[in-house]
Amino acid sequence: MAVSRRAIVLSVGLLAALCAGSAALFRLENAWTVSRLLPSGREANRIVLVANALRWIGTPYAYGTDGPATMDCSGFVHRVVVESGSLPLAEAPRRSADFRSVGKPVEGEIEPGDILLFSYRGRVDHVAIALSSDAFINAISRGPRRGVVISSLSDECWKDSFAGARRIGRR
Repeated sequence: MAVSRRAIVLSVGLLAALCAGSAALFRLENAWTVSRLLPSGREANRIVLVANALRWIGTPYAYGTDGPATMDCSGFVHRVVVESGSLPLAEAPRRSADFRSVGKPVEGEIEPGDILLFSYRGRVDHVAIALSSDAFINAISRGPRRGVVISSLSDECWKDSFAGARRIGRR
């Protein structure tokens, strides 16, 4: 029975999400080690990126920080893309608005590992990492859940402010 790469990406993401929600928080100590065991190229990059993002669930929010104790949205995305090897440090933006110019615009369905952009009054002011075409992980400062959490594009506030997605990483 052949297993598609998409099924692998989704299975690893689901496994990581389940582990992250358990009492024993999923920790990926070295994303590079995992990448040696997976398919090469874009699929492996997405798996490593998503797994690395999920390990930060529950980290508290603090404006202007990029971890490890606290993070804001752009600091979270910056740290994850650099640590997973998706972008070199010199090319990884630290401000939300600057993520508009990385990678390529997503045309078609959003895939795990894509960078999601959200705007308010025409200005990109929030970024996140896609886990699927609907779910994403982000660091948020307001609402009942704060810090690094999983959210949905189906929620009104996110649906209304969604401004596009960018695809980064190895091809």
